[in-house]
Amino acid sequence: MGKRLCFMAGVVSFIAFFGMGLAFSQEAVVPQEDAAVIEPAPAAGLEEGQEMQWVWGEVFNLNPANNEITLKYFDYDTDQDKEILLVADSDTLYENTPSLSGIRLGDNVSIDYMVDNKGGRPVNMARNITLEPEEEIAPEEGDQPVQGDDAQMLLEEGNQPAGAGELFQEEGQLPQDQPMVLPEAGNEPPLE
Repeated sequence: MGKRLCFMAGVVSFIAFFGMGLAFSQEAVVPQEDAAVIEPAPAAGLEEGQEMQWVWGEVFNLNPANNEITLKYFDYDTDQDKEILLVADSDTLYENTPSLSGIRLGDNVSIDYMVDNKGGRPVNMARNITLEPEEEIAPEEGDQPVQGDDAQMLLEEGNQPAGAGELFQEEGQLPQDQPMVLPEAGNEPPLE
């Protein structure tokens, strides 16, 4: 009786499992022969066959008089740093800056551009230039520099952690001509 009950439970589970799959399956969509196929239109400002491209990098050279900007970027296909010259025009949109005059050497920018072959030679025409905001790294609570009386207290005998040496000097007083000495392997203090 026990085997028969287990067999019946297995059959019911099998039917329920496949029945649920059929109940929740979707029908395959078969396109009609007379259905119209809609091709996507090219993006605004792009002609047939042109493709929008993107580059992110550091401003290496800037010539606002000629509306030119040169970026240094990393090419992941070749694993090399490269440079690219881009030209802005009246159709170029700017984000986080009013124009090229708001961009400085060393700034990071993201540029959407397209290659324009008009005039006999290819020109990288910038369509959208985004100035990346500078990141300010805020120090954490424990990272505040020790200065004044607190620094003097740490320099006094007995208030330094073992091996701290000259690390607890006031800012600007570290010796420039002495190399930092690291403990040799096997001589590290034990971890607590």
